[in-house]
Amino acid sequence: MTLIRDINTLKLTVKIGKSAPWEAFQPFVADAERFYLHRYLGTQLIDRLNACLDAGDQNQDANAGTLLGLARLALGPLSSMLATYESSIQFGDAGHTVTRTDNLAPASDAKVERARESAMFRGWQNLESMLDWLEQYADRFPEWEQSPYRTMPRPKFFRNATDFQYHGMIDISHSRLTFEKLIEPVRRVERSEVRDMITGEIFSSLNPFASGLTGPEKELVACIQPYIAARVALLHTGTVTREQCAEPGRPEYRPLIRPLFEDASNTGNYYAEQSGYWKAKIMDALKAFNIDSSEKLNWNSQDKKIFADIG
Repeated sequence: MTLIRDINTLKLTVKIGKSAPWEAFQPFVADAERFYLHRYLGTQLIDRLNACLDAGDQNQDANAGTLLGLARLALGPLSSMLATYESSIQFGDAGHTVTRTDNLAPASDAKVERARESAMFRGWQNLESMLDWLEQYADRFPEWEQSPYRTMPRPKFFRNATDFQYHGMIDISHSRLTFEKLIEPVRRVERSEVRDMITGEIFSSLNPFASGLTGPEKELVACIQPYIAARVALLHTGTVTREQCAEPGRPEYRPLIRPLFEDASNTGNYYAEQSGYWKAKIMDALKAFNIDSSEKLNWNSQDKKIFADIG
């Protein structure tokens, strides 16, 4: 069973015609719940919400009731988004057709697309609000801890969206959905760049959010965090990346990081300059750890030759 079970409940979240049958929307509601809500709520918590629905007016689980309302506000528009294209046509013996009457005519492709984009926007925003509320009252929902969203590996230098925005100094509107999409690039930069830059020993021992960090450790962390954020922002605002993301593909949430340019005439990406700046600051901070960071780049030393000397 889905969290929205009839057309009247669906009409509370999206605009639907009076004569629209529930059977026409039911498959899209089921798909939207499986595609989008299951990841963020998890099977156990969705089971609790379904139990709340089954109990009806006799239900005493007020917390689940509140969460159910928030989940429906996201599920309805996302279901409408999935239904938009298929609902605008019919399929029968004559193939794909559209309905035209004396009073009604098919909407233009542009209007259909704008309706779909509006439903998508509302769905993502309501999903963001649901996650915000869940984080505030997480202790009331122990089942949530088993969801894919909560069990996914987290970065070492950022715990959440607020950390990324505040310590990384990149504006993501404190969006949890954006941060989730950035987690894997963040972890990749941490392990493939930062780990080698500061050596594995320091990387393993450094706890960015420990209360007992020394002065040099705090300074190093304060340089690493904006470096990682700038590198990830550069990846998401590069020209090639934007071209790759332009493909329509499957409807999904796309993180928004607006590119910044110091000089629009040469389109020099500001995040590229910032990552270089913070990398230099990391090298300076490492001096307090008695590590000669320049050794990593000294390829011309006597014991680091690429070609054999046959002279």
